[in-house]
Amino acid sequence: MSPSSKNQMCWYAHTPLIKMPTKGVYRKRIKKVLEYLSNVTIATPQMIIEVTGIEPHDIRRMITDGILTSSLNYNHNWLISTKVLNKRKDHWGFYRHRIKNYDRTMPIFHIKRTAKATLSYLVSGRPWGITSKEAEELLGRDCIRALNDLVKDNAIQERLLSGEKIFLHRVHKRAEIQLKNRRTNPRFKKEEEDSDKQEVGVVTYEEFCKVFKQALSEMDEYPYVSDDRMSALLLMFTTSRTLRTTESWIVYNPRIQQAIGMPGPVDHTTLSRGFDNISEDFLKSLFHKLVIKLHDKGVITGRFLVVDATHIFAYCNTRKDTNVHPVEGAEWGNHHGSFYGYKVHILIDADSEMPLAMILSPGNDHDSPHFIPLLEEFEENYDFDEIIALLADGAYDKKDFRKIVMEKTGGIFLPACNPRNSRILAVMKRTVKTLFEKYGNKLKSVQDAFKYLGQRFLTDYNFDIGTSRESRLVELISERLHRPFRAAVERVFSRLTALSSFIRPKSKRFGTVMKGLWWCLIGQLVQALTAYEKGFLGSMRKRTCLV
Repeated sequence: MSPSSKNQMCWYAHTPLIKMPTKGVYRKRIKKVLEYLSNVTIATPQMIIEVTGIEPHDIRRMITDGILTSSLNYNHNWLISTKVLNKRKDHWGFYRHRIKNYDRTMPIFHIKRTAKATLSYLVSGRPWGITSKEAEELLGRDCIRALNDLVKDNAIQERLLSGEKIFLHRVHKRAEIQLKNRRTNPRFKKEEEDSDKQEVGVVTYEEFCKVFKQALSEMDEYPYVSDDRMSALLLMFTTSRTLRTTESWIVYNPRIQQAIGMPGPVDHTTLSRGFDNISEDFLKSLFHKLVIKLHDKGVITGRFLVVDATHIFAYCNTRKDTNVHPVEGAEWGNHHGSFYGYKVHILIDADSEMPLAMILSPGNDHDSPHFIPLLEEFEENYDFDEIIALLADGAYDKKDFRKIVMEKTGGIFLPACNPRNSRILAVMKRTVKTLFEKYGNKLKSVQDAFKYLGQRFLTDYNFDIGTSRESRLVELISERLHRPFRAAVERVFSRLTALSSFIRPKSKRFGTVMKGLWWCLIGQLVQALTAYEKGFLGSMRKRTCLV
């Protein structure tokens, strides 16, 4: 039976109110409807009436009582059990069901049940608010009228950003945070990109291993481990498998045997010995070789570099006393909460989101002591000519680092401001923050920022041309202008921490943990190189494209 079109009146709009059945009869009818829906998942009221024989007013009462939920689109003409909806909902509370008989029919349900309640929930919960176009895509219907009604009822508020109306949280402080997130989030950038450069395609294990073996053949030194075993180890770390599950994968999957070039099954102990025989120095050399290849092909530009650190967990039962049962190199640290493990310090290229250098330290180490060693490793292995700036968070805001960055990279250093005990720095930071919140869309350069700062502020705090204060203010503005580049390092960490072999290495030896991290980073570079050679630039960083 075909669903109603969007122009038809809602199915229960003129259902007459009649005398309700007794509770016992009503429960039996509910049971009959739910049994039918358990077989078909969703159905129209007409389908339910034909199969179960109940009256339209019974369906209306079940919707009112919360037993059934109607679709947000198609004039509420599809129904689902509320219990099923709660089980199958996604992160934002939606459930979409494609009808097999009707290819283009996709009823959309939400746990809030009505359009207004759903929109209010999304506007308040999404970190960047919502536009009417985004709401229409999510709910599958026109939402302008419902959003305007919510604004009139003071349930949400609206702002203009780049000429587009954004609906935000009704509390102004929360709304400002949402606007800030929308300005800095790259997904909302409106610059048109060449569609060919973003083409996405499949990167097969066979192609992945072929590119890896090609890179191995170009190495000056070579470990006493065969190509097929090294390919098996790379696939193991890239797909978050253990030695034993990798053994089963190779034994029962002839395609993987063919991809890695292994003539027959292999034991997990053989792979373990191969892992031990490969030195950390070789893995570092291979990593740097792959970075240089990607730079030569133009994937890694080196224009903007970003440095940051994240934590990983030690292979340890922290319910026991870690002083009595310690793990080599691991310490208790604090990073988004306390943890027992290590810190991974990483330098990346912001344009390609590819790692360039890495250092592992105990979990209680501060970020800044490892900044110069990262730069020294970068300077020793690469020769990038077009470095514009190196960005970092406030943990690296030290006066000496600016000169060191200029000497080692030729670019400027733009850390987030850490005022510490300086009153004037705190005022400058607060002023620049307010400036960008108010005029963010109009600020394209440092000159634009000075235009909106006002002469009074510059005069009151003695910002004369050429003074250290003026230079610091210029640096603060430049850092805010380039801050979106810093989000690249978070996306790199997000992809790496999705690998269990990275975030939770299963070894208590510091050297083994270090080698496992290098394998994870090498896997990222090999996938990027393979995707580039196939012409799928959109697949360079997508883990799901490796199949």
